[in-house]
Amino acid sequence: MQDLLASTPVVLSINNLDPSGGGGISADIETLTSLGCHCTPSLASCPLATPAKKLTARSPTVIY
Repeated sequence: MQDLLASTPVVLSINNLDPSGGGGISADIETLTSLGCHCTPSLASCPLATPAKKLTARSPTVIY
């Protein structure tokens, strides 16, 4: 098991969430897995959409 962990590249992917699954962090995970890498994903943002409301930009919130 240690040999497998030592030989598998670990890649940090910082990307956005694409709800359609065609891009963003989910596509990074699929691509890196197909290349034999272990993906450690980190979300940069999560889109929020409601059809009845106009979206406005907000400052990031730090969570401790």
